[in-house]
Amino acid sequence: MGKHQTISAEISEAMALSIREAVESGDFSSAGDVVRHALTEWRIAERMPSITHETLEGMLEAGLAGPSIPAEEVFDRLEARYAAMIAAQETPD
Repeated sequence: MGKHQTISAEISEAMALSIREAVESGDFSSAGDVVRHALTEWRIAERMPSITHETLEGMLEAGLAGPSIPAEEVFDRLEARYAAMIAAQETPD
């Protein structure tokens, strides 16, 4: 990962509270982990293309107009797939 640097930053009380709560809840092991995660997510979001409302509406309409599968059929397929996976794990080698 390379060298690490320690920096300090002034943040609002609300932000500090959010960081403490994230650590106290067990979601993160330290304040540094919270900040590293937030920066990673920010960097990912910065690389994402912007999608306009109109583009999003067009994508939704195209999806709704396309072929569909009844929900019961989808759930039946998923149940069968996961049952087979469980059975494969239970089979002795």
